[in-house]
Amino acid sequence: FNIGDKFKVYPLVGLTYVHGHLSGFDTPDYGDFGDGDWGWGAPMRKANGELNADGSYDTGKFGVNLGGGAQYDLTDHLMLNFEVKYSLVSDLDQCVISLGAAYKF
Repeated sequence: FNIGDKFKVYPLVGLTYVHGHLSGFDTPDYGDFGDGDWGWGAPMRKANGELNADGSYDTGKFGVNLGGGAQYDLTDHLMLNFEVKYSLVSDLDQCVISLGAAYKF
């Protein structure tokens, strides 16, 4: 939607796929590195349920992206954009904020 000569806003709606894979641990007791409520692997493990006996998991989930963005044309060929997107994925919801620049050919 054009708000002015150089400023536009737009909605975002789409599908997303998230895949997580963890392997290579000899024991399920590997501490805070990937375990616990705050370890880096916690969200995917919670979405997948418990780890396998060898401490690994492999899962994928589909979801929906909802959000919006804005674009500002600096010149005829250069623009800045800002987007806020919320990904709704079972047990893996997250908000993604991005800022970018693009050159239009």
